[in-house]
Amino acid sequence: IFTGGLQSDVICSYCNYTSTKVDPFWDISLDLGNNINDNNLKLEDCLFRFTLPELLNSFNCSVCKSTKDARK
Repeated sequence: IFTGGLQSDVICSYCNYTSTKVDPFWDISLDLGNNINDNNLKLEDCLFRFTLPELLNSFNCSVCKSTKDARK
């Protein structure tokens, strides 16, 4: 069994406060992208895409009390 803790950091774009949350997981669903039939597809590439930052719209920051974009 492959288990662990997935840490998510959300960074407020206004005050740069970092909110951290750790959730337990039993599996990770990785996006294979358009390379599903590619013989050169590597696990490292899938994990890299999984960990790319994503933009969150209208994040409510608990520190500066603003509603701004954030990166997760």
